[in-house]
Amino acid sequence: MHHTVATLAHTHDHRLVLLAIALCVFGAITAMRVLQLAMVSGGRRRLAWFVGAAIVGGCTIWSTHFISMLSYNPGMPISYDLVPTFLSLTIAVVVTSVSFAAMMRREAWAPYIAGVLFGSGVAIMHYVGMSAVQVAGRLAWNVDQVALSFLFGMGFGLLALAAIRNLPGDRGVLSGSAAFACSVLFLHFTGMGAATVIPDPSMTIEMNLLPPVVIAAGAAVSTCFVLTVALLCVVFDRRMTHGKADAERRIHHLAFHDSLTGLPNRTYFGDRLRESLDAAAAQNGQVAVLAIDLDRFKQVNDIFGHQAGDGLLRTLSDSMSAELRGNEMLARVGGDEFVIVQCNVAQPEGADDLAKRLLTAVCRDVEVEGFTFRAAMSIGIALYPRDGKDAATLHPNADAALYRAKQEGRGGYRFFEPEMDMALRERRALQVEMRDALKRKE
Repeated sequence: MHHTVATLAHTHDHRLVLLAIALCVFGAITAMRVLQLAMVSGGRRRLAWFVGAAIVGGCTIWSTHFISMLSYNPGMPISYDLVPTFLSLTIAVVVTSVSFAAMMRREAWAPYIAGVLFGSGVAIMHYVGMSAVQVAGRLAWNVDQVALSFLFGMGFGLLALAAIRNLPGDRGVLSGSAAFACSVLFLHFTGMGAATVIPDPSMTIEMNLLPPVVIAAGAAVSTCFVLTVALLCVVFDRRMTHGKADAERRIHHLAFHDSLTGLPNRTYFGDRLRESLDAAAAQNGQVAVLAIDLDRFKQVNDIFGHQAGDGLLRTLSDSMSAELRGNEMLARVGGDEFVIVQCNVAQPEGADDLAKRLLTAVCRDVEVEGFTFRAAMSIGIALYPRDGKDAATLHPNADAALYRAKQEGRGGYRFFEPEMDMALRERRALQVEMRDALKRKE
């Protein structure tokens, strides 16, 4: 290990070493982020992100290795064969693809096998790339150092893929990126320290046309372009995903809430009432349904216009909502019709107290759109299980009690009584008979 440090200190261009390290860290973070997206995606998106992660990871590994090799100066002329250089790029991409594919399998052993494949593959890529080095001499290898480079690659590779597999969100990305970068950097510089150049004056080499700094800059720019495109895709995908999620939340909200007041609508109320009744049946509990109607609301619309009527609805909805407690839910089920479900309260005391609170909050002077109105409302109350054991019975019975409250002068509340239902049925039957009589001109 001491020989590795000495080699790095005395036979490398430190500017290019720092460039390689920076590029490796940037690429590791990008590759882990893209790989994480592949893991949580499905179908074609999963395949697209997987291919992107393999390309980004492979390019990062290769460019780190190549730029670090360009920084190597053994004290004699050095050149690089293009065939092994570009073969090492192919190996880097293939190795990354295979190890990432293995890691994405569901088995518990997947990240560990993938880590071993990753580290050993990067080592093979490194030594194939090293075969591109051309100097007036030959390379002698320290076998122990070579073995140590394999261990560094496999150990940190295992940690990288285990982290991205097992740790959530940014923790997985940051931990995986750190281990990924360590795998590549420790392997490379340990492998470089394993090589010793034995000069041979009889050998001649053909020098590259461009100096190492220029070649390194070209490799760095090309890799940064790939990484930047990948990051832009990640950012764009995140925005699209968040936009889609926001749209779905808005659609869901509109499906179950009133657009004017923001209160739950009839559908939401029906679901909540059924859930409350099921829970009450299981626990021998009680439920109250309060049907509410604003008194003389139609006159507000007819005289002052729908804008004033809408403003009054919003104002009174807020007033009623402010009186609710955690076990009470208010919904708007019609033009000026509201309903409340009250659970886990002793009845009829709970409903009686709620009705009084609502009347106190609503029956007052209200200013809307420059007009002052005397607001009022009537309330009808039906109780589970006394007045009905299902939603189809309780809500109509609350309506019947509401009708009686209106008949008795408005601005008050009534509990349901069985004769109310009979009276309401008779009234509706009379209305039907009168309508039919008019059609027959009787």
